[in-house]
Amino acid sequence: MKPKYSSNTIPMRNAGIAETIHILAREFRSPPGLLRLYIANAIRNEKTA
Repeated sequence: MKPKYSSNTIPMRNAGIAETIHILAREFRSPPGLLRLYIANAIRNEKTA
């Protein structure tokens, strides 16, 4: 079964996940740790959906 991606999903498989998180953290001016938790939660929700 293919994973579903919404139009605003960042293709994290192409870039390094840590690198992507770092870029996002800089963009949103939030601590990388917090953003990592947010992304991990989003991925978990995507898997269970």
